[in-house]
Amino acid sequence: MRNWILLAFLMLSFVMLGQKSIKIKKKFLGKYSGSIPSYEIQLKEGMTSVDAVEISFVLKKDYSIEIQIGKEKKESRFTVLERNKNNYTIEVRIPGEKYIEKLELKGKEKILFREGLYPQPKAHLSKD
Repeated sequence: MRNWILLAFLMLSFVMLGQKSIKIKKKFLGKYSGSIPSYEIQLKEGMTSVDAVEISFVLKKDYSIEIQIGKEKKESRFTVLERNKNNYTIEVRIPGEKYIEKLELKGKEKILFREGLYPQPKAHLSKD
C-alpha cells in the first residue's frame, strides 16, 4: 500500500514538472492592431454584409491581455500553448463567453493572426 502511495506521488511530481509555462519574449509583447475584413453572412432574410471593424490586442508581461473590437473593450488572461522558435500559439478565454480566442504570433515578422469565429475571416494584425 505504501508503495502505491509513493508511486502516485512520484508520477504526480513528474506531471507537475512537465507543466512549465511558456513565456513570450519581451520584444514581442505590446500592442497589435489591424482590422477584421468585411464579409457576408446568410440569414433568413438573405445575404447580409458585415462591415470591416478595427481590432487590437495588447499582450502584457503578466499574461493579461486587452482586446478591443470596434468600441467594445475586454480584458482577460492568455495562455501560451506552444512555442516554435519565435512563433507562439496563444489561447484567450474571456470570462462569461464560451468562445475561445485563438491567436498565432509570428515573432520575427511581428504579426498576430486571429482566427475568426465562422463566418468571420482571419484578421491580420501588426505590431504598433
